[in-house]
Amino acid sequence: MWQSGLLVDSGVLMLASRMLERYPLCDRCLGRFFAGLGMGLSNFERGRSIKVLMAMELHAGTSRDPQAFKDKIYLYSLNAGEPFSSFYKHIYGLDPPKQSPCYVCGGRIESIIDEWV
Repeated sequence: MWQSGLLVDSGVLMLASRMLERYPLCDRCLGRFFAGLGMGLSNFERGRSIKVLMAMELHAGTSRDPQAFKDKIYLYSLNAGEPFSSFYKHIYGLDPPKQSPCYVCGGRIESIIDEWV
């Protein structure tokens, strides 16, 4: 069963979609919210994996009705960047919005990690 373009029975995807509809999040910061899941994964891998799976679910939805998901994919492009941005350009032939800075780290997490390491 579909709800907002994502499978209803996936709690991780539903929570991640609600978060990304409200806040821009980089891969690391999104992954940190699900730190108790995916043993052996880094926050980056976890967040990226969630975004990729969300994009795959949306791709399945656009194969049935591309226009029904246009606004959702645009919003995810703005708040989550890749893989939604390239997906938006591919499906709709339009330039995606520039990703907003992460709500949590302000887009500075990589430099913070480098500095601390």
